Amino acid sequence: MNLDTIYLARERYKELIGEVPKVENELFKPNVRGSLATLFHGLANWLEPKQRKTPKRRLAKH
Repeated sequence: MNLDTIYLARERYKELIGEVPKVENELFKPNVRGSLATLFHGLANWLEPKQRKTPKRRLAKH
């Protein structure tokens, strides 16, 4: 995940919610880049649930 994607996700979040969470400053420290990527993947799935390739129900079955 690159910074452009992160920036776009932040802008999209601002459009929907009207603000960016206060934890933003913590997120942009280099030592949390890994968890940041995870956060934004989750955020992207939350914002665009229809784009998921595999339904969650299918993932849950064994």
